[in-house]
Amino acid sequence: MESILFEIVPELRLHLRFDALGVLFSATAGILWLLVLPGPRRGRRYEALLALSFVLTLGVGTAGNLLTLLMFYELLSLAAWPLIIHDETAEALAAGRRYLAYVLTGAAMLLLGLAVVTLAAGDVGFGTRVEVPALGIVLLLAGFSVKAALLPVHGWVPQAHPIAPAPISALLSGLMVATGSFGMIRLIQVMDPPPLAILTGVSALTVVLAGVVATRTDHLKRRLAWSTISQMAYVPLAISVLDREALAGGIVHITHHAFMKGGLFLCAGLLLHHLGIRHVSRMGGAARRMPWTMGAFTLLSLGLIGIPPLSGFVSKWVIGAGMAQAGAWIPLTVLLTGALLAALYLMPIVHTAWFDPPPSEGPQVDPPPPTLIPVLAAAAITIVLGIGAALPGFPLALARAAARGIGG
Repeated sequence: MESILFEIVPELRLHLRFDALGVLFSATAGILWLLVLPGPRRGRRYEALLALSFVLTLGVGTAGNLLTLLMFYELLSLAAWPLIIHDETAEALAAGRRYLAYVLTGAAMLLLGLAVVTLAAGDVGFGTRVEVPALGIVLLLAGFSVKAALLPVHGWVPQAHPIAPAPISALLSGLMVATGSFGMIRLIQVMDPPPLAILTGVSALTVVLAGVVATRTDHLKRRLAWSTISQMAYVPLAISVLDREALAGGIVHITHHAFMKGGLFLCAGLLLHHLGIRHVSRMGGAARRMPWTMGAFTLLSLGLIGIPPLSGFVSKWVIGAGMAQAGAWIPLTVLLTGALLAALYLMPIVHTAWFDPPPSEGPQVDPPPPTLIPVLAAAAITIVLGIGAALPGFPLALARAAARGIGG
C-alpha cells in the first residue's frame, strides 16, 4: 500500500509505502521506544527530541521512494545530535562534533548518489526495479555505510554511544546504526547492485576487528558500542551474499539485535546510576547487589552470542543457512568468528559480575519496577522471539516476506 504526500517538482514525490520490510522496521522502532521511555525525566527538550526522533524513524521505515527515505534519514541524523550531547559536558560536545562530521560526510555522498540516480531514472520508488549508473549505487552504499558503522567510517559509534544517556545509547545502537543497513536493503530492492565483493570484505573486516577491539575495551558502554559495530555488520555481510534466506536473516537480525542491545545499554545505565559502575573491571559482585538487572544482562548477552533458543540464535542461524546454500563459505566463517568473539567480550562481564568479589559490600539496589520493567521486557522479548520464531506474523515471517519482495 502506498500514499503520495505531495509532489515537489514533476517526477519527484514524497510518499509512504507500507510493506513487510517497512512494517517490521517501524514495529521494532515503536516497541523499542516504549522500552526507553520509563526512567528519570530529563526535561522538555529531551522528551520533545525523543518524540521527534521516533516520528522520523517511522518516516524512514515507511518511505515509499529514495527521496523520501533520504529526507527522513538525514532529519533523523540531525535530531539525534542534541540527544547525544544532552549532558553538555566537554566530552559530550566533542563526541557530538565527531558525530556531525561523520553523518554530514555521509549525507554529502547520499546527496550526490541521489542526484546521479535521479538524473538517470527519475523518481525511484520502492515498488519497481530500475537501471542506474554504478556510480550512483556506489555513492549511496558508501553514504549508508557511515550510519551502518562499517570500517573505516565507524568512528562516531564508540564516541557517541558511551557519552549519550543510556536510553539514547539504546536507540542509537538498536535503530540508528540499523537505518544504514535498512537503506542498503532498500537500495538493492530497486537497483541491480554492482559486484559486492568490496561490501563483503568491508563487512567481514568490521565483524572481526570490532569484535577484537571489544574484547580489549574496559569501559562497559564503549565495549557494547564496539559490539554494535561488529554485530550490525552481519546485515551488510548478509546483503552481499545475494541470497534471499541470508537476506531474510539479516533483516530479522535488525529487529532481534535492537531488543538485545537496547536492553544491554539500559542495564548499563542502571549499573552506572545505582552502583556508579563504568568499567568491566569494576563489576565484581554487581550481580549480588542488582540480581534482576544482571539476570537480564546475562540472558541478553547469551542471546547476542547466539545461544538457542534465544532470538540471536535464530537470526544468525538463518543468515548462516543462507550463506551455506549460496556456497558463501568465507562469510559463513566470519559469521561464526563473530559469534565466538561475542562470547569473548560478553562472558567476562557476566563472570565478573556474578563470581568476582565486590570492592565493598552493600544492600541490593535493583531499581523500582517502573525502571526495571524495560530491561526485563527486553529479556522476555528475546526469549519469545526465539521460541516463537516460526509463528506467522513474527519478525522472521515478515523478514522472509520482505526478502521475497526483493529481486536479484
